[in-house]
Amino acid sequence: MVVQARTDSSRFFAKAFVPVSRVPSAVLAALRAGNRGADVVVATTDRDTDDALARTFEAYDIDVARGPTDDVRQRYLLASEDLDDEATIVRVTADNVVPDGDFIAALVAEFRRCGGAYLGSTSSARLLPLGLGAEAFRLGTLRALSSEVDDPYDREHVTPTLRARHASGGLDLTLGRLPAAGHLRCTLDTLEDYERLVQLFDGVEDPVTVGWRALLERLVALGAAKAAAAAGLADPRRSGRDPGSGSPA
Repeated sequence: MVVQARTDSSRFFAKAFVPVSRVPSAVLAALRAGNRGADVVVATTDRDTDDALARTFEAYDIDVARGPTDDVRQRYLLASEDLDDEATIVRVTADNVVPDGDFIAALVAEFRRCGGAYLGSTSSARLLPLGLGAEAFRLGTLRALSSEVDDPYDREHVTPTLRARHASGGLDLTLGRLPAAGHLRCTLDTLEDYERLVQLFDGVEDPVTVGWRALLERLVALGAAKAAAAAGLADPRRSGRDPGSGSPA
């Protein structure tokens, strides 16, 4: 499993270091992804600005591979260079702290059952929030594409051409009676996202082992509470305003 991470972010600088349940967010993403014992390698850049990030991962005994800033795909290849072409690679981003070992195990099991070259977790836009996702693909396919496709967008985002050529549906998570959460976010891209994640993990006894389904239920509850509060503020009967005059009652 390869988790991509870096310090730079135009919208939220150094978000990889902000604590979620007292653990740096990027570290938490890697620890949760590997909480069932799968091998995890973090792919970060070889720039000086990511030296501290690399040391932080290493302090948690997480392996780190470093490579070009603008070629994330090459970082994935460097992180997996000792594996054979038939190896299954799981792509996770450090922005996403909710996916865990169970979520990824389900993805890998379905990927191997299907026997294809690529599988993403885009089961249903109505079910999965932004930030609950991962991708599985055959390493040999990525290696072949890297020799064939030299597009900057592919090098930055790793899987666009792979998805376009080899995607065959998505991971079916509907059997678990998941709450509809496609309108929600559990990624880390802005300060508002960070505040939401802090709330999401607040009171969780072990942020590394708590299950993704439990977190999804908490996320839905948070979203419902926020929507109810917003509706209450918009209701003139609760806001203390006279609906007829538009002025305070």
